[in-house]
Amino acid sequence: EVIKEDKNYVMVKGFDCPLNREGSNKNVCYTLMRIDEGLVSALAEQDIKVEIKKSLAYGDKYCLVKFIIDDQG
Repeated sequence: EVIKEDKNYVMVKGFDCPLNREGSNKNVCYTLMRIDEGLVSALAEQDIKVEIKKSLAYGDKYCLVKFIIDDQG
């Protein structure tokens, strides 16, 4: 679910991991999110950075991910 957005970012909250990483290794989650970062950047045709604020894999109750337009890239 999109919980916040403006012209520079979108913040998404999820209670189910589409990659089934709940309670798994933090590094696996981080690596998979880097892949998502590349896919979203390709689809948007601009650099997008991902910030993982909360994660089911980290033991949080939900995931909170911020996709940010990278004006530096």
